[in-house]
Amino acid sequence: MISKYILSSKKPSIYFSLKLFLIFCYNTFLFSQYDANFKHDFISGKLRTYSELNAPEKLYLLSDKDVYLKNDTIWFKTYLVNGVSHKKSKKSGVVYVDLLNEKDSVLVKRKLFVKSIGASGDIVLHKDIFPGRYKLRAYTQYMLNNPSPIIFEKNLVVWGDRSSEVSDTNELFRNENEPVNTKQKLSVSFFPEGGDMIAELQNVLGFEIKDQYGNGFSTQGKIIDENGIPVCYFQSHDFGLGVLNFTPKKNQKYYAIVENGGETERFLLPQPLDDGYMLNVRNNGDHLIILASSTLERGLQDAFLVGHLRGDVFFERSIVQESIENRFTYKLYTDELADGVAHFTLFDKGGEPLCERLVFIDNPNNDAYVKIKSSKIELGHRDNYQVDLHILDSNNNLVSGELSMSVFKANRGLSSENQNTHIKTWLLLNSDLGATVSNAAYFFEDNSVYRKRLLDALMLTHGWRRFVWKEFLSNAVGKTPKYKPEKGIMINGKTTLWENPRQPRPSEVKLSLMGKNILQDSIPTGNTGEFTFGPFFFQDTISAVIQVLSAPTLNKKGVKVRIEPVTNKIESYTRKSFVTKHNVGLKEFTFPDYASDIDLVSNFKIGDKVRRLKEVKVYGKGKRKRDVIDEEIGGLSRVYNKPSHRIYVDSFPKRQVQSALDYLLRFPGVRVFGSYPRQTVQITAANSISFGEEPLFLFDGLPVTAQFAAQLTAKEVMMVDVLKGPDATIYGVRGANGVVALYGKRSLRETTSTKQYPGVTNLEIPGFYKTREFYAPDYSTPRPEHNKLDYRTTLHWKPSILMDGNNKVSFKQFTGDIPGKYIIKVEGITDDGQPVFHMSSIVVTDNYTKVLDK
Repeated sequence: MISKYILSSKKPSIYFSLKLFLIFCYNTFLFSQYDANFKHDFISGKLRTYSELNAPEKLYLLSDKDVYLKNDTIWFKTYLVNGVSHKKSKKSGVVYVDLLNEKDSVLVKRKLFVKSIGASGDIVLHKDIFPGRYKLRAYTQYMLNNPSPIIFEKNLVVWGDRSSEVSDTNELFRNENEPVNTKQKLSVSFFPEGGDMIAELQNVLGFEIKDQYGNGFSTQGKIIDENGIPVCYFQSHDFGLGVLNFTPKKNQKYYAIVENGGETERFLLPQPLDDGYMLNVRNNGDHLIILASSTLERGLQDAFLVGHLRGDVFFERSIVQESIENRFTYKLYTDELADGVAHFTLFDKGGEPLCERLVFIDNPNNDAYVKIKSSKIELGHRDNYQVDLHILDSNNNLVSGELSMSVFKANRGLSSENQNTHIKTWLLLNSDLGATVSNAAYFFEDNSVYRKRLLDALMLTHGWRRFVWKEFLSNAVGKTPKYKPEKGIMINGKTTLWENPRQPRPSEVKLSLMGKNILQDSIPTGNTGEFTFGPFFFQDTISAVIQVLSAPTLNKKGVKVRIEPVTNKIESYTRKSFVTKHNVGLKEFTFPDYASDIDLVSNFKIGDKVRRLKEVKVYGKGKRKRDVIDEEIGGLSRVYNKPSHRIYVDSFPKRQVQSALDYLLRFPGVRVFGSYPRQTVQITAANSISFGEEPLFLFDGLPVTAQFAAQLTAKEVMMVDVLKGPDATIYGVRGANGVVALYGKRSLRETTSTKQYPGVTNLEIPGFYKTREFYAPDYSTPRPEHNKLDYRTTLHWKPSILMDGNNKVSFKQFTGDIPGKYIIKVEGITDDGQPVFHMSSIVVTDNYTKVLDK
């Protein structure tokens, strides 16, 4: 009986333990599955939040042409879109356009209000502008939230005079992919598909070969192992791009042998990992074959594969499998996908990214085309012709959208063949790859198999630039932006103690705008002292007053109203010049053929009473830096005519001075006591060795306190004057102890001109730039001004052409008097976010004009 009891008691114990073990395993599996699903949902949710709420903005700018003469006008149009959908952005209403010189200094700034999907403007190139290379840059304030914002820039050329002429511009615009027989200094980069090269698996490697100038290098070579045995052969094509396949072995090194100018060079390949993950994507046009694999046991268990296009999720799969094959294959049709750079990422069950792969989607269903039709083939001198425009989809149905059109003179070496950036290449390719593709238009010129394969090689060698997964998943992307989208003109400021501008003071402030109608508003500043008025829309410069109504525990006259400047340094990413293989100077520019053949005086038709004078030469000297500073200061220093002493701060090494008052140590008869920011100053009287009391301080001509002057840093001023004795008598009793006049740097000042007093600030606020209207003569009715020959290099500019999707749009145009080839360029975007681009050409001869399609 006892033995039976013992036996019967053991059986339930074993059964119960096994049951507990199975329950534990099942719960562990469920918990693991729940945790994996939670991670997957978290990743998908972050992408959807990004797409719906935190989408970036993209900005594209087109100009009427790329080559200008002095006194020309740059006509431009910006297109502002949602960075995910490419439809009209609902965030910013303000666009900034800058003209920069070769040193990236801003020469002209335009602040434009966005109507519809974009804004247009103009910049006059005055006769004193230096010939050379320039850039147009366009951005919104909201785009600057990205630590490395992808800002649109385009290169321009401003020609000088005929002394710059050489025989050919092909030296300047040389094809970067032309074969080179001489030996170059090469760099070779390999990019395993998915991220890592895995031993014992067939690997796909994209590679890029560049010369010492950063240009693609076309050559051929082979891959050898460490014993010198060839394992595969390869060839680089346009842009130095190529793809190779081979299966590396474990514990083996591999080298690429590259031909270079009749010799060979050796480059080490990435070391293959013994185990890891791979993500392969084959782009077959109408479908993608996606293959995820791993050499680790159950390496793909609970893995997660997601695909998004500019942040919009179109593919997500959780890989739940127990197969020892560790392979996952999926066929994805592209007929319902948008065009652009698709981004596939393989995550492990913990949400860590394992592999990434970029693929360019080109769905024929999304195609939209601009059609240009002319009413005539041949035209007489200054005769008119009609141009019809319409947008068609892939089914030849009319599509609604907005277009821009320009007709400009083609310059030798800068004809339509040199256009390497347009709205389609920017929005679909370069804006997502960080503007790293030097000639993105090349990949869109035709639909050949070669171009598509080369584009896939580009995807293998370039990375996604909009966000980094670790930052993205750690809420860095979704945080409150530093720069909010601007809807109009904003007036931002801060109330502080008058004696200490760095100490905020809560107050209530009132704004009065002195426009046609006086607008008033008042708001509390809060504990930080910060306030914001706006948005406003106006185009003229208007006066404004901001005054303190009340300040708790402090007399309002002891409060300083400070207008906050917007000083954002934007790094330029484009090359310093157009030159690819050689660093040529300005003399390599060819003066345009149409300008060199024209005598800008003798070809005018002039009356009998007008006498033509002989040539007169005028000589002058260039301006010194201090002359430019004196002009920038304007009339601020003319009150006292001439100072006792003056210093231009750019003549001192910056590390020798910290505060603005440190410059005074260089003046005779001036003493500076203490250290920044609690310095005091004394100035000797004229013909005396004794020092007086505290001098009068001026900043940009306005009296300020000694505490205010002591707070200024060295980098905030560009000139310092000291007045003493008779030189200071113009300020009366206030100048009895001398005068210290400080002048701030223009680059650090507010865009508004301000005058500050205790408790109140007067402002002059510039409005949005008012774009001039493009003038195109109508020769159908004779006018006296038609006696002057038509030398315009831009015949027509229409920045905003609205297409309603029901009718074509027609224009009547006239040719000018300069013979040669003209480009008709049309760019724009449909209402559903499809960028469109088309170019045609016309040839103007002495007798007639032939209209030709490209």
